[in-house]
Amino acid sequence: MSITLPSGCLAGSQGDVPSPSSITTYETCQTYERPIAFTARSRKLWINFKTSEANSARGFQIPYVTYDEDYEQLVEDIVRDGRLYASENHQEILKDKKLIKAFFDVLAHPQNYFKYTEKHKEMLPRSFIKLLRSKVSSFLRPYK
Repeated sequence: MSITLPSGCLAGSQGDVPSPSSITTYETCQTYERPIAFTARSRKLWINFKTSEANSARGFQIPYVTYDEDYEQLVEDIVRDGRLYASENHQEILKDKKLIKAFFDVLAHPQNYFKYTEKHKEMLPRSFIKLLRSKVSSFLRPYK
């Protein structure tokens, strides 16, 4: 996801209702060109956006995916891997609506990884497929 914050601040916390005891997951008052991805273990994530109203812009979008808790270890392994953000090609995946949809489909349904590598392999960079292959394959076939 790419977050552009003209004179604004964004904060996210997990839990039922944002309160002084809520854990802040992410907070910024800057603009980042680089996509940012994170996971939340709560079924609810509060997003608080503040702006000074001095600037006007088109706003921002936050794409998200929900996944079965059985996949939590795999999703965290992928999201926390520095290689996801190291390559400019990988960052572009996180900025492109069609590609992020494919990536999120794999996070929500890891078995769909094989669909993208067989039928749509030209859609994703080879290095990205390689990054996911080792993680998804060992997750789905742990004893192979």
